[in-house]
Amino acid sequence: MRNYLLPRITLTALLIASGVMALAATPAEGRAAQQPEQYRGRLSPLPVTGGTVETITGIGQFTATLQGNSLSVSGTYAGLSAAATAAHLHLAAPGLNGPVAQPLQVTPATEGSVSGAVDLTGEQVAALRDTGLYIQVHSQANPGGEIRGWIFPIAEAGPAPAVPAGTAVSSAFDNFVPATDQVLTN
Repeated sequence: MRNYLLPRITLTALLIASGVMALAATPAEGRAAQQPEQYRGRLSPLPVTGGTVETITGIGQFTATLQGNSLSVSGTYAGLSAAATAAHLHLAAPGLNGPVAQPLQVTPATEGSVSGAVDLTGEQVAALRDTGLYIQVHSQANPGGEIRGWIFPIAEAGPAPAVPAGTAVSSAFDNFVPATDQVLTN
């Protein structure tokens, strides 16, 4: 009598061993890419046109987490010249204007939150990793954009500064001077 069970056991063991070897052969960066990537940024006035230099105000900060191609954003802002009307992710290198990439949610007030969970395209994920995405909050007074901030990896930007509980966003940034303000005064 022939034992037909032995070939099945051998084939199963071979498949299991192949799977373990394939996992071990996967580069560490491939496995690490599955871990959430942490980002953050600051929102500050950056003129979209010369006509907005005198009218844009506000400050804020945000954090973002990329898991696969899903990006979650959460942040706060204060001090806008008028109520916020929209917020978006835009696609452009630091200091440049770019097209809308994804919509975000925003509190329709001069102080509030910006948030969202969006699925990014491959191009948008690559731009994010290359500091080519920014968040912009638009307002009634400045529909082209009032405050914006590029999304930087935590490894590059460092952790967000500690803000004591109950401190308003505006208090946390009392000594913050956007680079654009320094450039405009020189």
